[in-house]
Amino acid sequence: MSKPILIFLAGAIRACYGLSESFADMFLRAVDFGPAGAIVNRAYAGRALPAKFNKYAAVIVTGSLSMVTQRSKWSGELQDALRRALDQNVPLLAVCYGHQLLADALGGVVGYHPEGRELGTHVISLYEEAWSHPLLKGLPARFKANLNHSQTVLEPPKEARVLARSAHDPFQILAYGDRVLSLQFHPEFDRRVMEAFVSYPPPSKKEALAAPLATAPLSPNGLQAESGLQSGNGLQSGDGLQPGDGLQPDNGLKLGAPLEDTPYSVSILRAFVDAARAGAPFPTGA
Repeated sequence: MSKPILIFLAGAIRACYGLSESFADMFLRAVDFGPAGAIVNRAYAGRALPAKFNKYAAVIVTGSLSMVTQRSKWSGELQDALRRALDQNVPLLAVCYGHQLLADALGGVVGYHPEGRELGTHVISLYEEAWSHPLLKGLPARFKANLNHSQTVLEPPKEARVLARSAHDPFQILAYGDRVLSLQFHPEFDRRVMEAFVSYPPPSKKEALAAPLATAPLSPNGLQAESGLQSGNGLQSGDGLQPGDGLQPDNGLKLGAPLEDTPYSVSILRAFVDAARAGAPFPTGA
């Protein structure tokens, strides 16, 4: 019997963006998670995190509007859970905030990018070593991906292999062996989602604090609720969001390219989920 994939939800989306789905919903919409589906754990809201991961085919860590350097209590607990997952050899895919949180947990350095926010559809360039990774085989040397981040990995952990970069950020894909991959870009973001993030005007600090969180229920598409999870609970407050943390577009920000759907970045997510569904995630690249 196949196992579900565990999605650690690392933050909520504010209603001001006009999006009716959670970060977890975006993953579920982007690719088919199969009959076993996914279990969503609202880590950012202080949900209990598993000690053992043998019930799950793999783990995904979502993005967030929080910042790693805020050192929220929940984020430290999530880092402990990720270390446990790695110790138990569980396949793991970490995206954006998750990419940074994992690097920080393993001894890397995370902080605000010295050149500011990277927002929009940008070109990702693979290093030659990338094609030896089982999830990246077949990708072109350059492909487009959607990004929205102010903080970044400034120095990867010693054990990380750097597999891709953008013109703005040298650490777009990090690999830890063959079973753990992290992406600074968002394979789950399509053009519609990016338009929402780009078009929302910068609020005042007062408006940022007052902006409510979206209240749409989590998608039923292959989603299993964690114990006690109620409709809409994936989108509550408690993510440690602070005003002025670079969450809104900078005036005059250059996006670099028209906003687009990014099928090659989605293919990385699909390869991860398909491998997990097959019961043999991250086969050796040898």
